Amino acid sequence: WRLYDDPELDGYITKALSENNSLKAAFANLDRVLAALGESRSAYLPSTDINAGATYERDAAQRATQKANMEDLSYTSGFSLSYEIDLFGRVRNSVAAARADAQAAESALHTSRITIAAETARAYADICSANQQIAVTENTLNLQTRTVDLTRQLTEGGQGTKLDIVRAQVNVENTKASLPQLKADRENARFRLATLVGQPPAAMVDAATDCTRAPIVAATIPVGDGAGLIARRPDVREAENALKAAAARVGVATAEPYP
Repeated sequence: WRLYDDPELDGYITKALSENNSLKAAFANLDRVLAALGESRSAYLPSTDINAGATYERDAAQRATQKANMEDLSYTSGFSLSYEIDLFGRVRNSVAAARADAQAAESALHTSRITIAAETARAYADICSANQQIAVTENTLNLQTRTVDLTRQLTEGGQGTKLDIVRAQVNVENTKASLPQLKADRENARFRLATLVGQPPAAMVDAATDCTRAPIVAATIPVGDGAGLIARRPDVREAENALKAAAARVGVATAEPYP
């Protein structure tokens, strides 16, 4: 989007990448799978168990003989340590699956960033295009209105007919009828932009009025070759990592029947 060289658009996309709720959800999901990865890795470490207790005993039968009560306070404690020897790959595959899940979540986050940036740029461009079309349509309407007046004057001077006036008026009405749809398209784009940047639509008035020219790419988009493009696509990496995670979980399931 920086190829548009539009500071206004840069500001909207920066705000969208910091305030969009979908992106925040993707960040939270990445934190979740990273925590799961840490939990899986902890299976490589030994597990410990510590227990302690105290017992207080008092012989109430001594009261009958009016002798001193017999009291006893005893303590117990224990410590155990266990370690899983990963003979069948359960732990190893669990960690591999969690690592692939984390990589897939990271790719999903990048996909969300690209989608949000693209949709923000699209909404902004739609607003600018709608404003440009509205301005052209309003200018056309002014010219057509003047044409009606001139046609009426010519008719009154004997150089035209009433049919010419009707035709000119039809053109005016057709142009007027196209304006509401253009304004509705602009409002739709303005609401989309407001949702993407996490602001109420009322705060996006400037975007709906100031931009009167659609942004134009200032340089060629550096797409590169097809293989390089596929390698850079985060949705492809996400699918590959999801496949790795599924394959690793097959190993976990295979190890389950063994001791």
